[in-house]
Amino acid sequence: RLDNLLSCHAGLEALLNAEGDENCILVCTDHEEVGSCSHCGADGPFLEQVLRRLLPEGDAFSRAIQRSLLVSADNAHGVHPNYADRHDANHGPALNGGPVIKINSNQRYATNSETAGFFRHLCQDSEVPVQSFVTRSDMGCGSTIGPITASQ
Repeated sequence: RLDNLLSCHAGLEALLNAEGDENCILVCTDHEEVGSCSHCGADGPFLEQVLRRLLPEGDAFSRAIQRSLLVSADNAHGVHPNYADRHDANHGPALNGGPVIKINSNQRYATNSETAGFFRHLCQDSEVPVQSFVTRSDMGCGSTIGPITASQ
């Protein structure tokens, strides 16, 4: 719950402080910790229904989706010194090291080379340090709403 509240707060602050004339939407869904399968979860119909109401004419919805980028914000667990072996030695998140781009070979996160590169570029332009977190392939991991939303 705390990671969801933190991400929602950061997203709301970013939305309120956004400049320019680009359209921005903040999506805060519920039930992420229990699989997101609910009417108000990421695997529910809410986001698509709202977007279709905002873009009801012709192919406006599909064109908007193709031109959009959704950032799935989540917390990353920093490397614990007593369990450092649970992380890839070169890709473990450090506390206060900046935002973390999560990467998993089984697509448990929505990250791909295009979105990771774009996010890195945004961080670089804003002089924000950024880290990569690559989960070990021999260890399980959680997931985020990213792959759920991306597959809708």
